[in-house]
Amino acid sequence: MKVLKTSAVVWLALGLAACGSDPGSTQQPAIPVGTAGTAPDPTGFDGPRLLSQTGLYSDTAARSLAPGVIPYEPLGQLWADGAAKQRWVSLPAGTLIDSSNMDAWRYPSGTKVWKEFALDGIPIETRLIEKLPDGQWRMVSYAWNAERTEAHAVPLGVVNAAGTAHDIPDTEACKQCHEGVPDRVLGFTAVQLSRAGSGMTMDRLIAEGKLTKPPAAPIQLPGDATAQAALAYLHANCGHCHRPDRKRADREISVHFWQEVGALADVESTATYTSLVKNKTSALWLDSVLTRMQKRGGIQQMPPLASKQVDAAGVATVTAWLNQIRADLPPSPRLAPVAPSARCAGVEQVFAIFERAACRSAFCHGAGTGELDFTTPEQLHSSMVGVRASGEGCSDLPLPRVQPGDPEHSLLLIKLRPGPPCGKIMPPAAIQALTAADVQTVSDWILRCTP
Repeated sequence: MKVLKTSAVVWLALGLAACGSDPGSTQQPAIPVGTAGTAPDPTGFDGPRLLSQTGLYSDTAARSLAPGVIPYEPLGQLWADGAAKQRWVSLPAGTLIDSSNMDAWRYPSGTKVWKEFALDGIPIETRLIEKLPDGQWRMVSYAWNAERTEAHAVPLGVVNAAGTAHDIPDTEACKQCHEGVPDRVLGFTAVQLSRAGSGMTMDRLIAEGKLTKPPAAPIQLPGDATAQAALAYLHANCGHCHRPDRKRADREISVHFWQEVGALADVESTATYTSLVKNKTSALWLDSVLTRMQKRGGIQQMPPLASKQVDAAGVATVTAWLNQIRADLPPSPRLAPVAPSARCAGVEQVFAIFERAACRSAFCHGAGTGELDFTTPEQLHSSMVGVRASGEGCSDLPLPRVQPGDPEHSLLLIKLRPGPPCGKIMPPAAIQALTAADVQTVSDWILRCTP
């Protein structure tokens, strides 16, 4: 699960409540628990109120695991601002994981997965996702008390839990990441469990007969140690959103970090290499990955939730690999100077295309949204040609809106295609996209635009 810090009553994408009574945190009572643990719950949460009631420990204060609870560690580690993590899983006796699709396991009802976050050796929260009898998943976090003897359910989350900078997510924030995969579990998967070590691993699942269809061969990320480390990191931190099978209403995702078992023959076969290199015209998307990894705050940071600090080690890991493959791509564009008085012929035809697409409406660039003014052909030209990109994530890239004579390195054309490196496709998904002929007209205009 991931964290999103904001007010208590905002919808999913902006939803963290301020609960708990720890010094330095926003005050809001946790779920009241009577002597029988049956006090009314104002949040509507109907699961176990206490961590001790979830089946993780036989003795919570002593941290003694209950029978059948097995620790595990994933191959790729999720960055959580330096918090140490422990993970455990419990699979109901006599059940199997449906592994007929090795990239999308289906877990039996009763499956429980826990993850603890600790700072300086002190547990702050333990998260639980549990598959219910009806096939739905319950997700909730438990905040540890000051004595570290018990943890209480906080479905609305806690900001700055226990006086630290760590935020406990609300249930709706958890769904943003976990609903990116078919059966909700992220770290307990084929790729993530294909590692050596103790606890529950792929080898142990196979040995204990827990899979309906074991893999035909060992699963291993391809490439040298640099490539493997980067692919594992991107898989764990970004893959739940950047999957080939995940769609979003507001934008197309054209870069994929979820490693599919059937595409691991070599680095060039992976979805990541294919989407970052084979299907791209320059290293611009590589630049975008690193730029977003080093941003915090706003919707352009990557990952978008759960982190207030840049993972310097993670950035170094990904940078090392991207520098290896950068040579396989043309260099990133660079903004070349254009005379202020220059004029590219044919702008009226381009203006007519965007007018038909309602780009000059009062709600879009007719009002100067994104510092673009499409009210007249002249305004469109002056706000585009030779002007550095700005706006949602684009201002961090060395990208011109229109570079005369170079359509493939002009943001105007790039944003007419699915999955731009910054911002959203234009026109927005809610509006009918331009035709292929329209896009070609814009490309031809930029190509001829040699003032």
